[in-house]
Amino acid sequence: MAIGDKKHIVAEQPLKADESINLCNVYRCDWEAYEVLSVYSVLSKQLLAYKVMHKGHADQDEWLNMPFNKRIVVSQTPKIQVVPNQFAQNTASESLPFVIESDLPKDHKHILEGIAQWQLQKGSGQQLFVWYQDNQLLVVLFNQKQLQFSNVFIANTEHEVLYFIVAAIQAVQMEQSQLSLTVSYDLWQNTALINFLKPYFQGVDCLRLPYELDAEMLDLTAWLMPNELMAQCE
Repeated sequence: MAIGDKKHIVAEQPLKADESINLCNVYRCDWEAYEVLSVYSVLSKQLLAYKVMHKGHADQDEWLNMPFNKRIVVSQTPKIQVVPNQFAQNTASESLPFVIESDLPKDHKHILEGIAQWQLQKGSGQQLFVWYQDNQLLVVLFNQKQLQFSNVFIANTEHEVLYFIVAAIQAVQMEQSQLSLTVSYDLWQNTALINFLKPYFQGVDCLRLPYELDAEMLDLTAWLMPNELMAQCE
């Protein structure tokens, strides 16, 4: 991995010159301070290359002008509605028991689709995921690979964040003391809120790749995870 080759690049695994890019998809995920591009093989679904950049540089990156099979933006906005297929006004999902309704453009996909697929393939036990942005709190609960709860709340204080998370847990009759809380990377950077939440759960961590990439850059596993989840769904 090359680091710091260009001032705006935080971490990079270059794309090989002989790669068949028409058989690859490029995924983009934007964080509060960073933008991430990841290239995956359509056939093997393996990560082939990535760039982590400081905010404001991805739009000018050469990868977005290359003839990849697909260009997909991974959204993590809390402003969505999760609707069971039987109640969906539009086409029902063929791979999931629900559809996500939002104002996202057609080339955008929500990370919850990736998490749901991941749960179907590898999930076990009870899982709690939380996103928090602009006072919008998205709480998602899975039990034995099945989505049990998903809702968006307005939470203005750390106490309100905790209240709505606990209310969701109680609504599906799960045991709070046995749950670990998994949060988005941006929320993980809110140290005060994370420290406030930690005593109430078995553990708190951000959503990460299930393998190490670089022991010196622990955040890399979190930066790349949204793109990884969506790549495994395609």
